[in-house]
Amino acid sequence: VEERENPKSISFDKLNDKQVKQIYKVISFTGNQCFLIRNDVAYPIVNKMEYSPLNKMEKSIEGIMIKEFCIKLKVDRLGNISKA
Repeated sequence: VEERENPKSISFDKLNDKQVKQIYKVISFTGNQCFLIRNDVAYPIVNKMEYSPLNKMEKSIEGIMIKEFCIKLKVDRLGNISKA
C-alpha cells in the first residue's frame, strides 16, 4: 500500500520478499488490456488452469488490477533492478 501511494519511496537496492513477489513481467498486451505473470513463475504447475486458459493474468492473486499500479522497471543481465 505504501509503495502505491508513494512510488518514490521504493529502494531498489534493498527489496524485501514482499516487494519481490509484486514484480510481474509483461507477456502480452492489446488495446487497453495488459497480461502479466509473476516474475518468479517459470512455468505453471497445472497448464491452463493455474492462472487462466492463456497462462497469464490481468489481476494479481489478491484481485488487484496490476496495470493500475505498475511501475516500469529496468533489469540488467545481473539482476540489478532500477526504475526505467
